[in-house]
Amino acid sequence: IIHNLSFGKGRGTSVNSFIPESARFVRYVDTRDIVTMLSRLGPGAWIWIIDMADAYRRVLVDPAFHRFLGFEWANFAFCFACLPFGMSSSCQIYTEFAETVRQLLLRSFPSLFLFEDKPCVLNYLDDFFGGHPTFLGAWLQCCIFIGWLSLLGIPARVKKIHFPGASQVILGFLYNMRRRRISVPREKIDEILKQIEVILAQPKCSRRQLASIVGKLLWVSQVIEHSRAFLNRLEHVKDLSISWDTLSIRLNCACRADLEFFARLIQSLRNGVSFDYVLRDKSQSTVHVYSDAAGAVATGFGAFSSDRTYFACAWSSFCNPLALPWDPQKGSTAPEFFGLLVAHLLFAPRYKGQSIMYHCDNSGVVGILRKNYTTPDKPLLLRALRFFRAIAFEFRVRTWITHIPGDNNTVADNLSRFFADPLALLCGPNPVRDEFIRPFFDFNPNILSSSDFVSVDVKPLAVRCLSVLCDNVDIVPSSF
Repeated sequence: IIHNLSFGKGRGTSVNSFIPESARFVRYVDTRDIVTMLSRLGPGAWIWIIDMADAYRRVLVDPAFHRFLGFEWANFAFCFACLPFGMSSSCQIYTEFAETVRQLLLRSFPSLFLFEDKPCVLNYLDDFFGGHPTFLGAWLQCCIFIGWLSLLGIPARVKKIHFPGASQVILGFLYNMRRRRISVPREKIDEILKQIEVILAQPKCSRRQLASIVGKLLWVSQVIEHSRAFLNRLEHVKDLSISWDTLSIRLNCACRADLEFFARLIQSLRNGVSFDYVLRDKSQSTVHVYSDAAGAVATGFGAFSSDRTYFACAWSSFCNPLALPWDPQKGSTAPEFFGLLVAHLLFAPRYKGQSIMYHCDNSGVVGILRKNYTTPDKPLLLRALRFFRAIAFEFRVRTWITHIPGDNNTVADNLSRFFADPLALLCGPNPVRDEFIRPFFDFNPNILSSSDFVSVDVKPLAVRCLSVLCDNVDIVPSSF
């Protein structure tokens, strides 16, 4: 039973209305956490899964609060004496309960459940999974944990016990220890493709169908970098529709194109991705790029990189600044994103198949690229996001974005405003340079001169970016 404890939320009278945000937040185990643990165990490891039975029912509620968890049905009054589904703090409470069980296990059997002094068992709510480099060790882990749960009065769900194996499906993804790869199970891929085919074959679909396929594609996007950005339009349609599940929705050509893109993408990635690909982080970036843009008509945008390449381009050099598709009075996010797009077009082909770290002082741009999402009232930023990710798909580059304080982005800032030689900031004493820039350069800036840098004319790239943002042509990756 899911108890709707948000009823009356609009009037501020629901139970959930009185639960603070801090009591709702939960940091769940994610794909990277699982891959990190499994990689540490080695390619010959064995993994297991155990699910605790009747999870929420194992956490009792103080009788003083029973009156807040009641409901009436068939002229009878009922109330929850245990943790209910539908209360916004239930996930956090249960996660803390499950973490207590896990910590008791780790401290009681450290020689078995710790490997290289780090835990080799994780959990997502009531799902526990772990492993050991040897089959015997994994088998002992599994048996001891089942007995431990029984001792605590928390039985395991027998049907969901998966004894040690070389591959297991954890939270929907297939982890193969011998191949060291994570993938979507084939039966799940076939199910998603069939669902997309059904939706595309008819002029309309129900909101329930759309919500289902969007949810599954969001889940798949966890292991397919850049793909999350191409679900924005489908999410907007789902969220803007009336909340009736049976409501018929007519998908436009753009939404259908996104579904067709995901159908092709999923088919091409049946073999999954390697553990090493998932674990690679921003510290392993091949090149670092700093960008900035100024919104004023007489200025422009610029960027420089750790491979000694830089550019500075005026708005007036490739278009009429007054005809740009954004209003400079409404913030700097759009021009900052434009400058970053031009830099991406320049560096992505150079570093095909490698990694790029972008440094930007605009928190709006950083937020959009980190979440791969923008609201439906910002179509220009959505096109910019899709174009950025489409370029990454085309050249198979991994990208990271980090925020750099504006006062510390001095070189790129000067490039966008055409001040005196901005590269001189890299040569003389400069604490800002030393802290934020110098660690990423493979040369000694004390013997550097401006001639060591290569200036690039990016006007053709700027024209291309402007054309893409202003045209009505859809932006869908052509290759992946």
